[in-house]
Formats: sequence, C-alpha cells, structure tokens
Amino acid sequence: MALIKCQECGKEISDTAEACPHCGFSSRSENKKKAHRLKDLGAALAIGGAAAASVGGVVLSEPGQTSIHRVCGVIGGFGLLALIVGLLVFIMGRQSE
Repeated sequence: MALIKCQECGKEISDTAEACPHCGFSSRSENKKKAHRLKDLGAALAIGGAAAASVGGVVLSEPGQTSIHRVCGVIGGFGLLALIVGLLVFIMGRQSE
C-alpha cells in the first residue's frame, strides 16, 4: 500500500482507496468518463468516415472523370482512413473501461 495525492484536493490517500476520504473524489469514475468520451469520439469518427467514403464511392461510380470525381476520390480515401482510425479509437475506449 502506498500513499498518493488526491487529484482533487491534493491530500494524501491510499492508492487502494475507492475515493478520497477527504473530498470524495474518485479517480476511477474519472477514468470511466474518459473511456466513455474515447468511445464516443471513435464512434463519431467511424460514422463520419463511413459517410465520406460512401459519398466518394457513389460519385466515383459515375462514368466520366472530372475534377469533382478526383476530389470525391480524395474525400472517400480520407473517409476510409477516418473510419479505420475511428474503429481503433472506439475499441481502445471499450478496452479501457
């Protein structure tokens, strides 16, 4: 058992304490909030990436190559990248809960 400083009030508490006996702060609840925000960010990135990739794919499927097709291709590529990163962030958030 070691003593650590409370993140909220700065007083020394046991490293095994669920909450600070002085102010009631619980670092575990803060960690859960961070993990939840990480999951939300990952989900938003994945959804946005899927939407961008879909738009890029639909426009690229049309015949003829114009500059708008190239732009949509780039948007679709970034959308796929955002989708992959978003899924990874979402998984990391789930594992840290």
